[in-house]
Amino acid sequence: MSTELAHAWLRDPLARARAIAALATDDPPELAWLDGGDGSRGFLGERADVIVEDDALAAVEHVDRMWRASPEQIWLGCISFDFAADLVRARPVRPRALPGVVMRRYRGALELGPRERVFAHPDRDAVASLLARLEHAHTHAQGDAPGWPLAELVAELEPEDYR
Repeated sequence: MSTELAHAWLRDPLARARAIAALATDDPPELAWLDGGDGSRGFLGERADVIVEDDALAAVEHVDRMWRASPEQIWLGCISFDFAADLVRARPVRPRALPGVVMRRYRGALELGPRERVFAHPDRDAVASLLARLEHAHTHAQGDAPGWPLAELVAELEPEDYR
């Protein structure tokens, strides 16, 4: 079950992005931020309670079973292009420098947007802990104005210059 949050600064996409970027500077090892942009949902999770990192299809099946058993839990991660390409081409999956499957389950995560809405999922205590760290990062990021991607892009060339 999700709960909509009313924190004013969380509803401002730029302030929210700056706070997440400030939180990321501490390099928390299990931080995951999937930015959905203006028209789609994004997610933020920190301190995963389950981590699956592997180069086997069984890892995907394992995550699927866990998700089906508890669909209210938020899973964030990725399946690498190379891993998927090996599967599609019916080749043995080749180990690489990074695992082909990296998935993490979060007891508490934030759903960001669309339309400046923010929801908490599903564990209130875990979300409260994440919000406290994010609020701290937001407070300390107020005076900082980081560069792109957190500032508006400005063209350096006119279209006529490169056509």
